[in-house]
Amino acid sequence: YLGKYSQQAKKIIALNKGAKRNLKKAGVKQSKIKSMIWGTWGVDRDEFHPKKSIKTKKPLLLFVGKIAPQKGIYSLIRALRILREKIPGIKLQVIGFGPLVDKIKKEPEVEYVGIIKNKNIPKYYVWS
Repeated sequence: YLGKYSQQAKKIIALNKGAKRNLKKAGVKQSKIKSMIWGTWGVDRDEFHPKKSIKTKKPLLLFVGKIAPQKGIYSLIRALRILREKIPGIKLQVIGFGPLVDKIKKEPEVEYVGIIKNKNIPKYYVWS
């Protein structure tokens, strides 16, 4: 079907390299394919690796994503409370945005960082 429907299109947007590869395989002309890579697809191993261990004063957990019930943020906070019994002082940093931001900001064991640029996320992974 992909090849058949693509014949009628003036342009086709490929959101990742896999989609572009599939379009080419289906016989879509390169001139019709417009690559618009959106977001992060996979992990850039050159960017996401600890160059050296950075010691923090307190143990740190990290959440990066949409702050919404379906992302499991409440389960993470419950788990954090259990961990605090065994690891006093442990904190949770939250990066992102979503419908639960105001509730998350009220949690005493949570440090809400907010929205940050993708290029700055690796340092938070190294710290956690």
